[in-house]
Amino acid sequence: MKLCGKSTLLVLIVACLWLPACASRQAAPAKAPEAVAQPRPFGGVAPVPIPSEARAMADFLKAQVAASYNDRAEALRDYEATVNADPHNAVLRVKLATLYVRQSRLKNALDQVKQAIALDPKLIEARLLEAGISSAMGDNALAEQQYEEVLRLDPKNQEACLYLGTLYAKHGKYEEALKTFQRLSALDPHSFLGFYYAGRVMATAKKYKEAERYYEKLLSEYQASPRIADYMLALARSLAAQGKTGIATSRRPADDQQTTTFKK
Repeated sequence: MKLCGKSTLLVLIVACLWLPACASRQAAPAKAPEAVAQPRPFGGVAPVPIPSEARAMADFLKAQVAASYNDRAEALRDYEATVNADPHNAVLRVKLATLYVRQSRLKNALDQVKQAIALDPKLIEARLLEAGISSAMGDNALAEQQYEEVLRLDPKNQEACLYLGTLYAKHGKYEEALKTFQRLSALDPHSFLGFYYAGRVMATAKKYKEAERYYEKLLSEYQASPRIADYMLALARSLAAQGKTGIATSRRPADDQQTTTFKK
């Protein structure tokens, strides 16, 4: 078959276009099979890092659950993890310190409350706990300082009044102790602790008349108290110290009259 000039030219053009295309397809490397996409949670949304606050909350809740089951070891581990996740939370450090105290790890507890106070100087719970730990470790000067600071921040704090007055009395600061217990009684006119310890302070200071007044107040307010025998005995001893032996004997509890002898 004979081709005309135009037909021959057309065939040459097609060949020139088709041959390079074939060569390029043969030279190109074969594509690797596409990886199968793995399913993602939450409707395909990519996961995000968990914030430290969320981790702290999770560990805190775990600690609360462990504590409710009285699993102190697990609760302690979870509280430590909580503080590590949220180290600037003073309240969490106080809770961790409380668990350390229950395990008699007083140095660890003291370290935590000191950091809590540094984070929040007005956190009453931290200062009360540091005062108690310091007293237990024999540092009564620091304990007094913290209780005084608590009363400066919270003048109506009855716990600080009670323990500060006790520390004052322990170190012979009877006037300061009496003022502190009077302050406690003023905050709560029905506080038997205020009257009882004020009476004890006066008796220790050999101010028996004043002690008698506080013990009489106790007896008038707390006739139904399960500790009424203790109050009566304390009063009887104060009366006996004043030479009021007959009155003292009449005011002693019945089960004590045969065993206690008071001297003039």
